[in-house]
Amino acid sequence: MFLTSAALLSMHLLVGDPAGVRDTDFQTEAQKIRQFASDAASLGIFDGVILVARGETILFHEAFGQATEMSGAEMTVDTRVPIASLSKQVTAAAIGRLVDDGLVTLDASVDTYLPDQPNANRFTVRQLLEHTAGVAHTNRLADVDMTRPMTLAELADTIGRQPLAFEPGTSSTYSNGGYALLAAIVESVTGEAFGNALTDFFGVRYSSILHVENEDSVPDLANGVAPGVSFGRRVASPPYVLRNRIGGGSLAASALDVHRFFRDSYTGKLVSETMSGALFSIPADGDVRITGRNPGALAVVYFDANEDLSVVTLSANGAWPAGFNETVTAIATGESPELTAVTVVDTVEAHRADLITGHFKARRLPWEVTIETTNTGWVYAQGEVRAGIFPVSTKDWYLPVWDWLCRPADESLTCRQRLGDREFLFERLETPTKSPDAKLRRHQK
Repeated sequence: MFLTSAALLSMHLLVGDPAGVRDTDFQTEAQKIRQFASDAASLGIFDGVILVARGETILFHEAFGQATEMSGAEMTVDTRVPIASLSKQVTAAAIGRLVDDGLVTLDASVDTYLPDQPNANRFTVRQLLEHTAGVAHTNRLADVDMTRPMTLAELADTIGRQPLAFEPGTSSTYSNGGYALLAAIVESVTGEAFGNALTDFFGVRYSSILHVENEDSVPDLANGVAPGVSFGRRVASPPYVLRNRIGGGSLAASALDVHRFFRDSYTGKLVSETMSGALFSIPADGDVRITGRNPGALAVVYFDANEDLSVVTLSANGAWPAGFNETVTAIATGESPELTAVTVVDTVEAHRADLITGHFKARRLPWEVTIETTNTGWVYAQGEVRAGIFPVSTKDWYLPVWDWLCRPADESLTCRQRLGDREFLFERLETPTKSPDAKLRRHQK
């Protein structure tokens, strides 16, 4: 009934650039990264591209897994992957270009550029950029239906009907709504559609970075997948209209252009020195790591300014293996992180299968889940997520959708991140207190 990870290893699809490893001194690290990513692809949790670079030198650039669930087409290094909240860096850079051209002022109130937007006289462009305007986070708005395309005007109208969360400048809350208004400013000032304006600004050097107005308009676009109920198999990720995250999460790009864009933003090549300092500051330790996620993608960029080292991991898979980019970074810098092997087993005598099923609620978190048996095995249900959970050789249960290893007890279920360092305790419920709803939107940046 179950396949082992060793058996599935031969099934993964690996498409690499034969010239992807450009530095012979990186061969050992490259092979370790390749094996790590291949194993993740065989587990069904990674379908994407990994790029490691030092300065302009590409050390590793390879693709793994599949780009679409329907056709099973292979991922390639040129595939455009949705980059979720990494899009905000591009939107910020577009605003920076407009400031450098004297067309926008950071501390001007937003009604200067959007005179009809409610409350726009109360907050500034800078506050939108810094998430301190109090503008609604569209992920939390029921009127923003991610299965139905909305125009930017409709989004702005929906945002305008919401009260500000706080007096602008007095607090901070993450807001895709704020970045939608920044996209509206770009359109208002340039007189062009947002995607066209970005192409005008950045299309020569970063030609793969495109706004996804609709999926058919973007060539070589990966369509999101997610772990299914069978081990190592993918299903289509839930419907998610990228254009509804305009400004904050609507872009797709190749890993190479993500590397170039983010490195250029932190090395003063995108906008003026003044704007670089305002938009792309680097922490004192020199390390920057930015994450974007939606139900069908996980995009992470790491940049070490001191070593001029970039690590880009783009995945068109809705699984969230926390610590994936960090593990690739550790390998790239010569470390040997301990990795827990996952081997699915056919027998469950030692796994307390009688305790893995039931209803559970996370302690101190608004997550409620149900685990049940079906004719194909065990299934984990959480909100819209329905995925397999599998007995493995460590006597744990492996949950690919979160890359967790879980172990049941009489009244609880303890799950730990396979690559990260967090642990979650779920307490058993006699009956669910509500329809299983993990408030997954909080992770869809």
